[in-house]
Amino acid sequence: VLELEGFRVVAVNDRELTVSDEDLEALRALCAETVPILLLCHVPIMTPLCRAACTEALFGRLDYFYLDPEKADANARAFVALCETEDAIRAVLCGHVHGFHAMELAPGKPQLVGAPGMIGAVHLVTVRGE
Repeated sequence: VLELEGFRVVAVNDRELTVSDEDLEALRALCAETVPILLLCHVPIMTPLCRAACTEALFGRLDYFYLDPEKADANARAFVALCETEDAIRAVLCGHVHGFHAMELAPGKPQLVGAPGMIGAVHLVTVRGE
């Protein structure tokens, strides 16, 4: 957790397509404090709104490229639901797929997948506003 002026940057380890009990509970506790959170994780998160923006033709096996609650354990499902519904989590930044794309986890809640280092690109993300 990185405390900044007016918001927090919170990192959660989801690289095994799940999260630990400890990470899940710590994130719930942080969300309860209602400080806006910019969430960092490795594997992008799949929600119904994301699924509408992705296709298996584009990404191949979605269960490899995304933390998909339809194919995940209970902790991963709870993590995705928390990210999708918790007001404190304002945006998610993740990587894993080695190419940039943007979508919404829920209306007004962006997920930016930005791991373009292998293709030599850099994306600047500016945090401002509410």
